[in-house]
Amino acid sequence: MKTKILLYALSIMMICNILLLISVHSYNIRSFIAMLVLSIVAFIAWKFLLQKNVSIGLKTTHHKIILQTSLLLFVPLLAIMYLLFIAKDINYGLLSLMFLTSLATGIYEELIFRGITLGSLIQANIEPKKAIFISAILFSLFHMFDIAAYSNIQIAFKLLNTFIMSVLFAYIYYSSNNIFYVITLHTLWDMESFLDNQYASDTL
Repeated sequence: MKTKILLYALSIMMICNILLLISVHSYNIRSFIAMLVLSIVAFIAWKFLLQKNVSIGLKTTHHKIILQTSLLLFVPLLAIMYLLFIAKDINYGLLSLMFLTSLATGIYEELIFRGITLGSLIQANIEPKKAIFISAILFSLFHMFDIAAYSNIQIAFKLLNTFIMSVLFAYIYYSSNNIFYVITLHTLWDMESFLDNQYASDTL
């Protein structure tokens, strides 16, 4: 049964990956709709296939872990405030779309990689450290779909950065058992990245 759960989880992840590959991965309305649909699909898949065996931590909170990782909340928040401060002209429609896309991406990717994949690996009696490592590797590989636009050094840095953040998010999720917290973290970091791409060049 546990093996089937893991296979279900990984199959869902691959299907969603394929769907994402054919969508537009940038902050526009098509991307937001794609991410929103994938978030709904991921939740429905968990609800009907895995809910009885794999918890995604919808109701629990570990306040100590949240306190210990509070910098991961404040750093992107401060960066967001700074980037908006230096922006010469703010397009509020685009800003709203950035936030909604970041939120939908955070929900989708955290449900798939932390809630479903990591949860299934642990449910399959894989040691938590190994499960976190495997889920981080899968998350990093998942983000290789857009590497064509980068140089070799940029690709290596991007994969390393993605892997480190994935390990952090996976550890926080495992320790707190709170999917909402890691979704919030993921959303803030994606939002900061979008704003950095949009407004940081204004000062260069």
